[in-house]
Amino acid sequence: MLTIKEEMKIKTATLFFLCTMLLASCSQKKTGQHVVADIDSAKTWLGQDVDSEQINDIINTYHINDSTGSKVGSMIFSLAKNGNMLIAKDTSQFDDGRVYETAILKVDLEEMTLRGLDMDIKVPNADVFIDLVPSKKKIVGKLRVNRDSTVMVDRKIDSTYTYEAFREEIYMLLHTIQLGPGDRIPFKMFFPNDLSVVNSSLSFEKEEIIEVPAGKFKTTVVYLDTGGLLDNRIWISKENNKKLVKFSVPKAKLNIELVSSKSL
Repeated sequence: MLTIKEEMKIKTATLFFLCTMLLASCSQKKTGQHVVADIDSAKTWLGQDVDSEQINDIINTYHINDSTGSKVGSMIFSLAKNGNMLIAKDTSQFDDGRVYETAILKVDLEEMTLRGLDMDIKVPNADVFIDLVPSKKKIVGKLRVNRDSTVMVDRKIDSTYTYEAFREEIYMLLHTIQLGPGDRIPFKMFFPNDLSVVNSSLSFEKEEIIEVPAGKFKTTVVYLDTGGLLDNRIWISKENNKKLVKFSVPKAKLNIELVSSKSL
């Protein structure tokens, strides 16, 4: 039996921030150390070469399905470049109203690192507001939790954390790197919902042809391992304009499938 806190983590993690998707850069391949890169030169993320051509303005619509294949929610996730900043906007919800989330995420494309996160999560009888600004491992901002119109937590944040990437960066940048057989990237992931750092890894699993409502795709399957609770399996299309076409959340027995995708 999951605790209320664990259930909330699973549901909010499911919704892209599902969130919120964890970004950072590395100075050597697979070492997990940050690097500052010129936007016009080769860039890396988590120690891997970034294919900048995959960073495009796009809006994706997903359905969230339970273990029986029945739709239980939906998500709209967009990416847009504004100068040197990549901005993601996420709106996710369960159809029964259990969870509703909106998020705005900003990645600096010069340094390939998350620069801003603004998240509003509504669950039964509670609202969670998270506003964070990361800068060179220093995170400032605020966290507030309202329950039944009463402020339960109102915390200012001004702390240093040891991490390589935010969880949310996964969903913004995973399609820009290439993983093959035997590849595994270990890193420390920052999870903003409870300001924790989790030992995590991204691993190549296989290549697979799958069919989702948006069509049939040849995909690379990557597993995000966070120790169990927040794990994701992610299918990335192999077409010229790569996209995340499917996610699964094993612990919650949920699948998120691409319904439509269009350029902005």
